[in-house]
Amino acid sequence: MTKFSLWLAAGTNNVLPAGDPYAHHLFMRCLFHAKHDDIIKFDVKTTKITKTSDEFKATGLRRMPGIFAVEESGETQTFETEDEILDFLEYLKPSRDDDEEAENATCDLFRQFARFVKDVEHSDTALNTELLRLDKYLSEHGTRFLVSDDIAHLDCLVLTRLHSIRIAAK
Repeated sequence: MTKFSLWLAAGTNNVLPAGDPYAHHLFMRCLFHAKHDDIIKFDVKTTKITKTSDEFKATGLRRMPGIFAVEESGETQTFETEDEILDFLEYLKPSRDDDEEAENATCDLFRQFARFVKDVEHSDTALNTELLRLDKYLSEHGTRFLVSDDIAHLDCLVLTRLHSIRIAAK
């Protein structure tokens, strides 16, 4: 059994996770893997960035987000850097199925969003074009999510980006 804790920075109420898009992506990825593999068990824990809890300190983690994993043998591992965390999640089943058509439909979405937020072009045309491209792809495929009616790895990434766009658009 794979058992781990995903440690995230606490929000303003000091309990629920903060609004970090990367943390949301990690949480969705953990849910994705746990949904598709019954032996994966995880929980989400939060702590204040300014004053970390004793429980967080006991894991040996130094920053958030982070993963503290306990193997069946009792051996523990920590994953703190983005590369380490993503490598750990890639190790879990199910493996990521690539869908080139879905990836092409979403590949420039966040880049155009970043350009819009940074006000590089003083226009929302490129971002709107990417959103329309994504909308067209979804309507042509008639599925609930990008690849199928079940959430896939790519959806975990795109949904967090769409959430960021929604918040910034307000």
